[in-house]
Amino acid sequence: MFSRQQLAGIEARGAEISQAGASLVYVGNGSPDQAQAFVEEHGLEGPVYTDPSRAIHKALGFERGLGSNLHPASAAFGVKAYLQGFRQEFVAGDPAQQGGVLVIDAAGEVALLYRSKVAGDHPSLDTVLGALRPAP
Repeated sequence: MFSRQQLAGIEARGAEISQAGASLVYVGNGSPDQAQAFVEEHGLEGPVYTDPSRAIHKALGFERGLGSNLHPASAAFGVKAYLQGFRQEFVAGDPAQQGGVLVIDAAGEVALLYRSKVAGDHPSLDTVLGALRPAP
């Protein structure tokens, strides 16, 4: 539900992301078959990788634990997603693993590293787009 919600927001701002000269790379932790199903379901064009070992998630310091799914803030995010029409259909990968957003600039420097604290915690797309734009 939350990944679909985040993806819908990204798709809605896709033109701005392209205008900033950015490319999207998706990284999950499900099986290769689950990653392929995700690509097909959403018609994704960018690279999609999966890391069932969650080594990338660990290296980036992303949260993991059932408490991040059972947190009151996650419940509030869930209600918001539900009211926006998103539904939990199935779980692919480790349901206790939270994700985040990593923006690397043209110089190869980290412009944004957002670690989701609980399920449904995503940075605003204005924050992500701000990290894509060069400083004045």
